[in-house]
Amino acid sequence: MPKNYRDFAEFIYKNFVSFLYFLIKYLPAIFGILTIGFGTAGFLINGESVSVSILNAIMMFGLEYPTDPNVLNWALYLSVAFAILTLFSAVVLIFLKKRVEWYLLQISLKREHIVVFGLGEAVTSFLDSYINDNRKEHLVIIESDPNNQKLEEYRKRGFGIFIGDSLSDKTFELFNLRTMKYAIIAMGSDKMNIELAKKIINTYKAKKESTQISLIIHIQNRDLDVLFHQDFILPNQGVKLKVKIKTFDFNTTFSQETINKQKIEIKTFSFFNEAAEELFENHFIDGDSGKYIKSNKGFHTILIGNGELMKSVIYQMALLSHLPNENVHTVYIVDKHA
Repeated sequence: MPKNYRDFAEFIYKNFVSFLYFLIKYLPAIFGILTIGFGTAGFLINGESVSVSILNAIMMFGLEYPTDPNVLNWALYLSVAFAILTLFSAVVLIFLKKRVEWYLLQISLKREHIVVFGLGEAVTSFLDSYINDNRKEHLVIIESDPNNQKLEEYRKRGFGIFIGDSLSDKTFELFNLRTMKYAIIAMGSDKMNIELAKKIINTYKAKKESTQISLIIHIQNRDLDVLFHQDFILPNQGVKLKVKIKTFDFNTTFSQETINKQKIEIKTFSFFNEAAEELFENHFIDGDSGKYIKSNKGFHTILIGNGELMKSVIYQMALLSHLPNENVHTVYIVDKHA
């Protein structure tokens, strides 16, 4: 149960949003089923066959209602009423949904919030932890694909949603850097992620903001990761920037970079690289016996599959395969495109 006024307001807010999306999704369907049900019953009362009765009931959605007083009965009256309600509720709720989405977005941007750019695989773990931890910050999701299947789930949770190009000036006009606590950038392209991060930093500098913001940027390519950090390290200030993080933990302490006396914290992460690192934190390269590290015997590993995750796994294996006795480690990759 809510402990104070603010918690109570958040409780009402979240439940209202859930109820609204329930209505948007199911109310027109409920009215539609009642239309067909009462319409079929009404036509059956008038002696029509089952198939004709069902067909006539469905035709009511096309505004073809029986008008002959001798034909109309209580069931058909109800069916006509529910048919009108079906069409009316569908139009009104769709309009209401858009207005409420915009309102929720504006509320989130005015309060302390987190912005997530992109709804790809890389941010799923963060969103899951955000939901489970019941964090107090509002969450705003900016996604370019209106058909992303994950959007509906996050709409129901009351997150602010904006569909549009993250790099456009129109999108940047929405930003409130004074209340943005974190920006998580993971749009599926390293170059786009870097470009967006630079644009946020330049906007922050141009507006001469003084509040601290933190940028969490997904960069899969190791070379681009290094180049990105080289662009933002300021040697004359002696600032050291942590390039690599161990796991994608939202609560990990950031390393800090000061740009023109303005506080911007930057952290990069790679979903696949961190997954590969975690794999070998739990499993040794030579198994649990240690027989290879204690000898010069060769050993081999079989990897099944292909893709970015496999590249990261191989990279980690190569780092860990420099054993004292220079054992030969042979890696076999099983895939039709290996």
